Amino acid sequence: MRNPPIAPFAAATPSEAELREANRAYLAYFGTYRVDKAKGVLHHVIEGATNPSYVANPDQVRPYRLQGDTLIIEIRDPKAGTYQYRELQRVR
Repeated sequence: MRNPPIAPFAAATPSEAELREANRAYLAYFGTYRVDKAKGVLHHVIEGATNPSYVANPDQVRPYRLQGDTLIIEIRDPKAGTYQYRELQRVR
């Protein structure tokens, strides 16, 4: 989900442009995962997704690291030259 989030729809029934923007601003997938501690990667095994390409290529590999109670998952796109990460904080 884009951060900061996109603006709310102007009306109860969104316009085509608003729907396109909302679609581009959100990605979701579900499935299982495997952890390869030796290589420091997570394998997200995609079973369903809003992006059909993820289902066509179901093994999404993500480098990860643990820093205390924080799990950091990296997302790199060498072709685009982009780098993103997600931090998940353990709550006790």
